[in-house]
Amino acid sequence: NAQQRARQAKKREDPDVRDKENARKRLRHRARQAKKREAPDVSTLRNEPGELRMANIAMHCKFEMATEKGSDDMRDRDENGRHYLGRMDVRWLFVLFSAHTRVFLCSRDLQRGEEARSSLVEECGDEGRVQLVQLDVTDSDSVEACADLVRKRLEGRKLTGIVSNAGILWGYPLPELIDVCATGVKRVLDSFVPLIEDDGRVVVVTSGLGPLIHSYASEERKTALLDDASTWDERIAPMIDECIGAFGSSDTLEGRISAFESIGFPGGPFAESAPDFHMYGIAKAFGDAEMIRVARRNPQLRVTSVDPGLVYSDLILRMPKYAGLRQDETSAASPKEGVEAAMRLLFDDVGDGETSGNLYAINKQGELVHSSIDKMPQKQE
Repeated sequence: NAQQRARQAKKREDPDVRDKENARKRLRHRARQAKKREAPDVSTLRNEPGELRMANIAMHCKFEMATEKGSDDMRDRDENGRHYLGRMDVRWLFVLFSAHTRVFLCSRDLQRGEEARSSLVEECGDEGRVQLVQLDVTDSDSVEACADLVRKRLEGRKLTGIVSNAGILWGYPLPELIDVCATGVKRVLDSFVPLIEDDGRVVVVTSGLGPLIHSYASEERKTALLDDASTWDERIAPMIDECIGAFGSSDTLEGRISAFESIGFPGGPFAESAPDFHMYGIAKAFGDAEMIRVARRNPQLRVTSVDPGLVYSDLILRMPKYAGLRQDETSAASPKEGVEAAMRLLFDDVGDGETSGNLYAINKQGELVHSSIDKMPQKQE
């Protein structure tokens, strides 16, 4: 909008701001050059995700943060090309941006976090670029304590962005899905958005199932999800309570299908054939709904959601359909391809003005496209 453009023009008169913008241009140039050197199929930064309880990455132009919401069923599997998303975001940022990034590696399990930190240091050769801090996205006290620690370590500086990629999918009950994929996103954004500099980036990793389940909802529910002028407590929290109530109202699939239909959150074809997708889509839709509210409250930032598509990682390998398969036996994208859109949203000149508060994805032509959160952007052509 006009006010934002005027504010950005005024900022550009500040030599410190110009220096930062020039630094970002140099970073993007290095990324393009690294793409040519490293891998022909990488059009920008691409990292290798695994089980997506790795939750967040927050960056200063000299600082970056990765956080993990871990569990016993997740293992780092380098030999199979499957990694935690946050860990590989850090790895690729190190490769492409060299000394221009520093990392806060945030892990619920400090032992696992230290293993990941040591591995990154070994790969990248700089002990001082990775700092380990503890964080659990399902624990408000943990998130707030982590944000306080990061604030102290920044010593008055600001982050240039955060990525929230919290996510679990197959075999989890709806309350746990919502705690990680929706409420976990809110906890992280509430605590870390105040640490971001003006024109910084907020990227929420979502799923195409979010807008798909959103599209099946009743008109009343669609309106509530899209009401970015309302707050979480006014609109989203009551709907979450109703959904958890519907989930707990019956132990049978038929009973739950009926309960969700009665409250305006049907699952379409997934309700019966893949109820895990139905529940996951509901959780992701609530996370996207919070994203647009954060965008409205913070017009000085570029706040977006991104659908990485189907990516070969531990997230899908929990599904019976993909269990035990190699990537070439599936239709899934490579892990590096899966994070391209998020990395472009972090470093390219996109997601500002009216396009803040939108959902992004990479289409078949390799273009970064966007839509509102009730549509799949790559399907709107």
